Amino acid sequence: MAHLTSFKAGGAVGVLRHDERTENDKVHSRKNECIDSTKTSLNYNLAPKRTGTLMGHIKQVCKDNGVNLSNRKDLNVMCSWVITAPKSISEEDISKFFLCCYDFMTKRYGEKYTLSATVHLDETTPHMHYSFIPVGYDKKNDRFTVSSKLVATRTELRKFQQELSKSLENEFGYDVGILNEATKDGNKEIQELKYQTAVKRIEDAEHRAERAENRLKDLQGRVLNQEQVNALKGKKTLTGGLKGISYEEYCSLRKTAQSVDKAKSTLKKLRSELEQAKQERDSYKSKSESVDLKRQIKHSQEITKLKNQLTAEQKARATEQSIYNEVFNRMSDKAKGEFLKAEREVMALHQNKGRNRGNDFSL
Repeated sequence: MAHLTSFKAGGAVGVLRHDERTENDKVHSRKNECIDSTKTSLNYNLAPKRTGTLMGHIKQVCKDNGVNLSNRKDLNVMCSWVITAPKSISEEDISKFFLCCYDFMTKRYGEKYTLSATVHLDETTPHMHYSFIPVGYDKKNDRFTVSSKLVATRTELRKFQQELSKSLENEFGYDVGILNEATKDGNKEIQELKYQTAVKRIEDAEHRAERAENRLKDLQGRVLNQEQVNALKGKKTLTGGLKGISYEEYCSLRKTAQSVDKAKSTLKKLRSELEQAKQERDSYKSKSESVDLKRQIKHSQEITKLKNQLTAEQKARATEQSIYNEVFNRMSDKAKGEFLKAEREVMALHQNKGRNRGNDFSL
């Protein structure tokens, strides 16, 4: 499946920082909890390395290639395709798949305008972020200019996936499923993926919460809480003890009570995470069901349309047959005989032509 997004200068910097993350820059810890930081080192970038700041690089590329770059603050200076590897691609062919996608897009948008092509292998599904400067031809001013409106058109969005599918089919020798997943089940795939992730988060959070709760019950069954221990106001005497307990026992009680409070805090945090994960699960499930409902409605509308067309055709044929019968019945017996004879001759002629075509084909 494939998805295209446009970005202004400020947004583009943040997106590329996320896309080009490394194992130690902690970008993964901020938003996307699907990132497995232990696999971040497996990510790689197929695009040539940029120099300087992002906007400095874009300005230099435009200057070198005679491309107009407006100073408007609302100008989209970057477009980014997200290409997700279909299920039909084996693990051995993942690298080839993304390389073929990269070659296809650089030929389409120009490698000199490519900003980044990062392959992510540290998330749930392997995918590539291909980011580029959207350069299109401005007919009105007879020049090439940076404009997402000239590049990311509806026609381009439709043709891109079809042509990428054909290109990949030529490389792999079979339909890899880009077009089908993008146009038919793409939205459902994304929502189901998020739904499954949310469900997994719930299971993990429930397991961790249960362990924390069991530990809390165990601690509370053996020791005083923090306030009760602090209220003892234990003081070390000359003999090294307290009233009823030793100083060492008091310190142990205090340390254990602190563990109880820490366990309570952990449990509270885990319950909050659990509730958030449940809300995400319900939201993604609702969206997934919405996609299914829309598809069912569309399918029902298509069936109704076909039924209406069929009914119209049947009525037309019935009308033609009725006219034919009416005209035929008005003919004299002699005319009817001549008409039927001519009809048989025409049918025989068509049959002979069909046989001749079959003989020609076999040769």
